[in-house]
Amino acid sequence: MLKEKDNSVRTAWINMDRQYQYRNDMILNLVDMVGSEIPQEKDVLQTALAVHDRASKVQASMDNPTPEMLEAYLNVQDSVRYALGYLLFEAAKIPALKEDYGLFVFQEQLKGLEKRIEDKRNYFNYSVRKYNDYICSKMVASWLGCKKRSCFDDDIETLTEE
Repeated sequence: MLKEKDNSVRTAWINMDRQYQYRNDMILNLVDMVGSEIPQEKDVLQTALAVHDRASKVQASMDNPTPEMLEAYLNVQDSVRYALGYLLFEAAKIPALKEDYGLFVFQEQLKGLEKRIEDKRNYFNYSVRKYNDYICSKMVASWLGCKKRSCFDDDIETLTEE
């Protein structure tokens, strides 16, 4: 049962992380889509690409992430969300892009992705809480060196160590 709970936490993390990676990759798609239309915003494009690079390099290990590791991970993910939002804001100022169906589809995909990210993060939190409840109720778990895991708090901006 302990192994099942541990696997559930790891799987939930992987599924959540994949959604974050997919959103990070969307930056490249958006830069390709709007870059030629907003060349005057070169610094905005470069910032978005820098955020993409930084997010591509960040990894939080599921072996036993600390609240600090999760906070750093979440900060990078927030940077990605902000970069995408700012690029979309700049693109909306361009009349040709305002009418672009591809940009509309992109925005709709991003909305759906944000919902999936929220769902995956909530399931990760649920899995961690179930794991922590289980190890607290079993002496064997503490004898085996199992420790409580950290998770994201229900409030997206804060973290908790259960």
